[in-house]
Amino acid sequence: MAEPLKNIYDESYIRRLAKELRHAGLKVSDKAMSSFVFDDEWEEKELKARTSHLCMALREFLPQDYSKACALLITAGESFNGYEGMFFPEFVSRFGAEDWQTSMDTLEVLTTYSSAEFAIRPFLEREPARTLERMKKWARHPNEHVRRLSSEGARPLLPWASRLEEFRKEPGALFEILDQLIEDESLYVRKSVANHLNDISKDHPKLALQKAKGWIKNKNPDTLWIVKHGLRTLLKSGEQSAMALFGYAKRGDFEVRDFQLPQKLVHMNEKLILPFSLEVKKKGEYRIEYCFFFKKKKGSYTQKVFKMSERALEKGSYDFLKEHHFKPIGTRKYYDGLHFVELIINGHRLGKKPFVLWHQESPYMVYMLLTKKGTIYTGMTTDINRRYEEHSSGKKGAKYTKANAPEKLLYLEAAKDRSDAQKKEAALKKLKRSEKEKISWLDLF
Repeated sequence: MAEPLKNIYDESYIRRLAKELRHAGLKVSDKAMSSFVFDDEWEEKELKARTSHLCMALREFLPQDYSKACALLITAGESFNGYEGMFFPEFVSRFGAEDWQTSMDTLEVLTTYSSAEFAIRPFLEREPARTLERMKKWARHPNEHVRRLSSEGARPLLPWASRLEEFRKEPGALFEILDQLIEDESLYVRKSVANHLNDISKDHPKLALQKAKGWIKNKNPDTLWIVKHGLRTLLKSGEQSAMALFGYAKRGDFEVRDFQLPQKLVHMNEKLILPFSLEVKKKGEYRIEYCFFFKKKKGSYTQKVFKMSERALEKGSYDFLKEHHFKPIGTRKYYDGLHFVELIINGHRLGKKPFVLWHQESPYMVYMLLTKKGTIYTGMTTDINRRYEEHSSGKKGAKYTKANAPEKLLYLEAAKDRSDAQKKEAALKKLKRSEKEKISWLDLF
């Protein structure tokens, strides 16, 4: 397992911080700095709390004169790059409100060492017009880090930062920055423009589309890529105006065939197979995605869209097969039960298909099926995927399902052993139709 980022701030780091501050002209000892930083609460602090505590350490030892303190930060900060040095610009955001000019000059330099994208936001909130004018000038700066700050720092919905509500409501002024950067020579800067456009599209989709149409008139492939990335939320939502902007084929230009899940049950650490055929009737661009409807703890569902393929296709038939691996991840908790997956082509949703996700590795299970005649069949098995296929084929299934083919899996429950499965099956069979419907997944389809 990777070492937590918060642990970079160890004894050697603090000694290095004191050393660089001394080189900048500050009189501070390693012992004094370490004593302040490693207080009784240090071990309990997470990453953000530790960087904020280091910011307070700067406040403790730097001169009270703000301009002198900033001069020392500029000199010492050059040795602290990336996230590890974020507490340098944080010092400016916390203590620089009364000296706007010095703060701007300092952030312009510090952002070239780490990033001032979070530190600039309090100034945008207090003095939006004045600060935005400075950021417009930064958009023409020779250093790519400063140019990026002019876009990234003003993003209305920058992750892990306070939202800029004024610019969420009226984002027009932001385009005066983005217009200068959309064809920037630095991909680092252009990606920020894309993320900025994506932020705006969430609150003002029509405005974002209008701006995107203007940008891609230059026929620059780099601009087209950035704009497409900037409209990714609209594209994922199936916004047809966004689809048309990039020439995606219309609904009548294709037909999906044979989209059926071969598995009714998937265990954790197994793969769900998604096979289908696509009949392309008209040459065009095709964006193929699939959306999972993940079951939440209380039974509701949350959606997550995944991209499968994106390319130009000629007229003809194409076979697709996607395997989605269900494995534990830190950003999502999976719950047992009925889930759904839906195929999406060029923003058009083509119907949900159900499957069961289980953590359990039980050898026996009981189940209920809804037949095509509307009746309910109850059974037990050691492999629901195999058994459902047997019922469907009519070859090895029960006598009842040979005459009443299954349409949907309505219910699945693990059993401890064969005896337990037989008892559960018998109990289910004794229930009235209305009682079976209450415990089934019928109302979810």
